[in-house]
Amino acid sequence: IAEGDAGSWQEEWLKMARRVQARGEASLAAGHLVSGREQLQRASYYFRAALISMLPDDPRFQDTAMQSRNLLQQAGQFFDPPLEYIEIPFEGTVLPGYFRRADVGTEPRKTLIMLGGGETFAEDLVFYIAPQAFARGYNFLTVDLPGQGLLPLEGRPFRADMNVPIRAVVDFVLTRPEVEPEKLAAYGISGGGGFVPQAAMSDKRLKAIVMNSAVVDAHRLFATMPVATATQDVVRNWSTFKQNTVKAITWRWGVSMDDIPGLVPANAGFFFVPEQVSCPALVLVGAGEYRNEEVQRQQAEAMERLA
Repeated sequence: IAEGDAGSWQEEWLKMARRVQARGEASLAAGHLVSGREQLQRASYYFRAALISMLPDDPRFQDTAMQSRNLLQQAGQFFDPPLEYIEIPFEGTVLPGYFRRADVGTEPRKTLIMLGGGETFAEDLVFYIAPQAFARGYNFLTVDLPGQGLLPLEGRPFRADMNVPIRAVVDFVLTRPEVEPEKLAAYGISGGGGFVPQAAMSDKRLKAIVMNSAVVDAHRLFATMPVATATQDVVRNWSTFKQNTVKAITWRWGVSMDDIPGLVPANAGFFFVPEQVSCPALVLVGAGEYRNEEVQRQQAEAMERLA
């Protein structure tokens, strides 16, 4: 991979993904189910890695994302209990994702809903935390919300009322007999650190939440980021990798990819009111992220105002 070059990044990860996919398929054909499952998972995530810096108008974009999804779906059937691919009906479309119950028994168990932020696909969140959740006895569920995964291709970017699609997710998970309603938690990472507490303000079915980190006001946060001053003259001096990754984020907010500073006004209305979150709440923040003064301020505000 040539440093900073988007095209070489994409090509090398695609080659790696195809190579490992072939190994996985050969392992399954030979009856080596564990090896096959592991290799298909790796191939899924290598296709996902290729999407980083691939613009949504690239003719390979949708097919690459579907390869990632299909391979994880295929690998999932070789777990016990299986990792199920799910589709949650929502406003004329579906929120795609994954569910895995805690064990093969019939007793309702505690459940973790994992939600991402501005750059995530549901597949990311399976690899991020599903094994740890499962090891601790949790059912696990994750989905793409509007703005995530492939949903912007359907004209469904991020929206200020992210509590509405999250309510549909909670509706769905509570239909599962494996889920104990009084032990339902939601964890939001990155932008999800604002989406999850916003949902908890009105949906008291969420019994605990985690924010990593707390995004009390996304508009104020984006205004402190380099994207706020990323005019076209500035962007021309970026590597193609950086250009593409940031342009893809603007697309997810329904902003023109030539208007990166437009991300700031696009985030007006993305906030939560800490006093209205009544369930137990955990705030996590990475050391690098915490160097941003506005991130520090918002963590302090959340901790001071949360019930």
